[in-house]
Amino acid sequence: MRNLFIAVLTSLFVTSAANATESDHFMSCYGAHHGWYLNFFNIEGSEGFAQLNVVVSTDADPEEAPYQIFQVKGLQKNGVEVQPKAYRWAMKEAVRKGISYGFLKVDAIGVGQPAKQMYLNFNIFGDINLNNAVFIDGYMQSLTCRLL
Repeated sequence: MRNLFIAVLTSLFVTSAANATESDHFMSCYGAHHGWYLNFFNIEGSEGFAQLNVVVSTDADPEEAPYQIFQVKGLQKNGVEVQPKAYRWAMKEAVRKGISYGFLKVDAIGVGQPAKQMYLNFNIFGDINLNNAVFIDGYMQSLTCRLL
């Protein structure tokens, strides 16, 4: 039921100019604390890629912490910009291959008011015990992700 609600919610926020015809729920992640859940949707229109959305929900009371939709606005692999049509592929490869694929930095903006900022990092290098992480308006959680 939760996935059906998320799919319907995502379709409501698709840019009308994109003439969305297909939504692909390709990945989900959950946070290590506070019950954060992220669901990733690639939206394609009649002319190809339209946008990539991330629906974030929590275990908190939906009235206190409702679903929030974020639209990916930029993605870098090892510091180099990735073309929007390759966002889904790059994220899937980062989760599938892990650190051997390289570091991904994803920038997304919340749909609605107030517009929140979200950053995702996949395959973080360094001495920290953290592979993937999400940052939303100053709050951070490590993530465990799986492909669907």
